[in-house]
Amino acid sequence: MEQYEVVEQIGRGAYGTAYLVHHKAEKKRYVMKKIRLTKQNDKFQRTAYQEMSLMASLSNPYIVEYKDGWVDEGTSVCIVTSYCEGGDMAQRIKKARGVLFSEERVCRWFTQLLLALDYLHCNRVLHRDLKVKYNCRPPWIHHFISSTRY
Repeated sequence: MEQYEVVEQIGRGAYGTAYLVHHKAEKKRYVMKKIRLTKQNDKFQRTAYQEMSLMASLSNPYIVEYKDGWVDEGTSVCIVTSYCEGGDMAQRIKKARGVLFSEERVCRWFTQLLLALDYLHCNRVLHRDLKVKYNCRPPWIHHFISSTRY
């Protein structure tokens, strides 16, 4: 954790928090997802460790890249991934303010999303919580807390 400086909190969920962090040596921004382990049952804790391992094993141009991961003092699993500068699809739709995207652009984005899902399925990974707000403009998929190998 000492190589990262927290810039700001960018998200919060029932089980953890997402932070924009700055890598001190690389001078690059990343996202650190911190999943709380305290007061969680054994199954949830195993799932958090599994997510870190799963993210580390994936490599696809349409899936956010895993950078680093560790267990923080036994209380949290921390997963660092690349930062999507352009924001997620929900933000993009909101910024469009009702202006429609071209059919070509939507087809390109949809194809990239399907290629990412195909990659996951070919690697026996099931993403059970796919939402517009979790999808960056490429890479697409970056939310894995509900993902499992099958």
